[in-house]
Amino acid sequence: MLPHEAERIAAAYGLGIPVAEMEMLGVSVQGRVWRLDTSKGSYAIKELISRQTRADAVADIAYQEAVLSAGEVRLPRPVRTATGEVLTEFAGDQVRVYESFVEDFAAEIPHLLRLEGLMDRPSRLQMCHRDLWSDNILQTVGGGLCVLDWENCGLADPAQELPMVLFDFAGTDNRRIVELYVSYVQAGGPARVDCPATFTMIIAQVLHFLESAVSSYLDCRAPADDRHRSLERIVELLDPPLRIDQIFHTLDVLASVR
Repeated sequence: MLPHEAERIAAAYGLGIPVAEMEMLGVSVQGRVWRLDTSKGSYAIKELISRQTRADAVADIAYQEAVLSAGEVRLPRPVRTATGEVLTEFAGDQVRVYESFVEDFAAEIPHLLRLEGLMDRPSRLQMCHRDLWSDNILQTVGGGLCVLDWENCGLADPAQELPMVLFDFAGTDNRRIVELYVSYVQAGGPARVDCPATFTMIIAQVLHFLESAVSSYLDCRAPADDRHRSLERIVELLDPPLRIDQIFHTLDVLASVR
């Protein structure tokens, strides 16, 4: 079994000395993912189920490293052996190695605490959807909109709900931010996004999603598939991460149309 090869894998890739048993994180069609904790840190060891040629590995690793160099997309950094190889074989199993998300998540904590400092109690309470992400807003055959998933509806401040829609549908695109917000106001929408506290709901949800995903991922008793999905959720929430700069950028853009 691959865990028996932990020391050889660590030596081949220069990962340090293993300090714990290798632990399976998840299984997909393409392979099994193991966590290897060493004296240098935590690493993801991918055991390939579908075998790969060296040429294919060289090609895709070159692309991954180019994407990382561009700095536009966050992804685990691939690790090479001392001889520059990315694909190795141990006990008949092909192996590739990637850095873990642990360091990225640790670096994220100060940003999360700054976001938490912007939160405030809702005031103008009325019935709201409270989960108004793009996945829950679909276009009908007739061209209108249908809002799904009302299980979490309840009292909230609509001004704290509107930024969820702005972030999901507009991001940092100034034109889309203005177009969506002005359309909302002209249609009689009661909310006004005019201070950092109006972003309380989106901050609370992002923090909750991260807490839930990390707790699930760290639960060794959880099924491997569940932990794998939790790991994917963590990566999704951190790519791109919510930032205070984005919040103030949105406020500055909206200030020009008030």
